[in-house]
Amino acid sequence: LPVLLGVVGGGIVGVKARNAWRRRRFYDDVLFGLNIYDGRRFVLRTVVETKLEKVIPHKVGQVELLKAARIASDRSKTWPRRPVADDRINGEVVLAQSSRVLVHNFLLNYLSSSLSPEGFFLQAAGLPVARERYLCWITCNEGVEGGRKIRVQVAHKKTLLNLAKEEEEKKQTALENVVLDPNVDNTERVATIVEDLVPTPIFEKPYHKGTWNNYRRAARQALNESDQLFEVEIAFAALNNDDHDQLVSADARGR
Repeated sequence: LPVLLGVVGGGIVGVKARNAWRRRRFYDDVLFGLNIYDGRRFVLRTVVETKLEKVIPHKVGQVELLKAARIASDRSKTWPRRPVADDRINGEVVLAQSSRVLVHNFLLNYLSSSLSPEGFFLQAAGLPVARERYLCWITCNEGVEGGRKIRVQVAHKKTLLNLAKEEEEKKQTALENVVLDPNVDNTERVATIVEDLVPTPIFEKPYHKGTWNNYRRAARQALNESDQLFEVEIAFAALNNDDHDQLVSADARGR
């Protein structure tokens, strides 16, 4: 009987796995993706991808994140085309207030421990390190070939805030030269102005434009100190001048 139950149980798990693969629903996976913007190019890089249970070992936390992720995924299916001026991120996973801080802490602890333990040990030993702060937000919407999974978007905090401040300054300047009719709703007109404030960067893939629009929205959320974003500090071994020059030269050749 135990053997039979094991076979049946294994068959059920196999069916669920095949269904998830066929429907491209990978909610048990968590992908940490770095959004890189240098003022000219916008690049996405996977930093780490793992199973949800490794990031959040507690069942209650897993359930809370999965519930919010499925809601975000379903909402993104019927997401209308919104202007960039709309600060709502497409596919944004909005966690309940009661669990938000705990879930965010599990995510940032996993990211930090995966990327920078050596840097913090170097810092503790008094050796030179570079410390940078990054902002994160969670999404769950359609990716490559229709795949849906939980994504923790990561962006350099200073770069994100600088973009938001630049956009806000340009917006105020642009609106000074526009006459708005106080008797009508000017939302769409303002949205059109905001849409073109920042030049569209070069994308590696055309479908990265949607992530770029979310990046701009996240930048404004960061400027407004939204509690949907959370912050992580990463420590790196400090580069000497020769190492830095070699990296810059290699990057220039890569362009």
